Amino acid sequence: MLISVIIPVYNIENYVEECIKSVLAQDYKELEIILVDDGSTDSSGRICDDYAKRDNRIKVYHIENCGLSGARNYGTKNATGEFVYYLDGDDCFADELSVSSSAAKITDEVDAVIAKYANFDMGTGTITPEPFSLKDEYVADKNGEDGFATLLNNIDRPIWCAWRTLFRRSLMIDNNIWFRLGQLNEDLDMMPHLYRAARKLAVNDRVNTLYRMNREGSIMTTISASRFIGVFQIITRWLDFINTDGNCSDTFRKAMLRQMEITYFSYIRKFKSIAKKEKSVVISAAKPLSFLLNSQYVRPKYRMLYKMFGFKGMVYIMLLSGR
Repeated sequence: MLISVIIPVYNIENYVEECIKSVLAQDYKELEIILVDDGSTDSSGRICDDYAKRDNRIKVYHIENCGLSGARNYGTKNATGEFVYYLDGDDCFADELSVSSSAAKITDEVDAVIAKYANFDMGTGTITPEPFSLKDEYVADKNGEDGFATLLNNIDRPIWCAWRTLFRRSLMIDNNIWFRLGQLNEDLDMMPHLYRAARKLAVNDRVNTLYRMNREGSIMTTISASRFIGVFQIITRWLDFINTDGNCSDTFRKAMLRQMEITYFSYIRKFKSIAKKEKSVVISAAKPLSFLLNSQYVRPKYRMLYKMFGFKGMVYIMLLSGR
């Protein structure tokens, strides 16, 4: 079973070598390693080329910069493996069993395997695994849609991260499911569609990926108006989808609504981190979704503030109090 490990690379010369080495160290050897140099202006592309000379499983593509979504799509379209494993170029596999432990969960009916990850804090050097178990019972005897919904209902974490999933490449190709170009938080936008398309899911209750936190220049450590607005756009699209698509199961619809409520509130609480000049733009983008603040998953005091003072009044009080 050939597995394509697809690694987008953009200006990460200090990290990409560690990432590549972690893939080469895998005890699962039937790999195709695709490095997509997304228009890097540092030495990242050269490092990729050097490693391609050492191992014929490595393929390097140098493309014009199109962002993480575009690089992943490009790698997937050029892959030949039956299965795909994404790995961001500034992250790495946790150990030599990362691929084989998930591959062992694949059956004729299982189209995707979701594993755990650990946060690697660049500032402190600490490694913190996710504090929960991925239990087989969450996905047993369920199709992909309801299995994913059950995971959402039991685990309040971003279970949809692309780089925690080994999946059958045909899910994307046959169902025309692709990452949206230019979209931040692209995994939340795309991956639930992929899980819905799977016949069955499996889970792997071990840490497979080390996710690098607090890296200077990372798109995930940059808090900007565009990131907030992107999330609100995704929430809007998902609400439209679950309210209009008649093929959604009730289990999936309710789980996604709950997740959108939780995600919306979590970003509302981050408003204090936005630059002052961008606050008004973000607040305007958030207001049409403010009805989500009536959710039972929003803390009671914030629901009360929203009911008493409206959306803008609640946000103003939160900003004044620093919460």
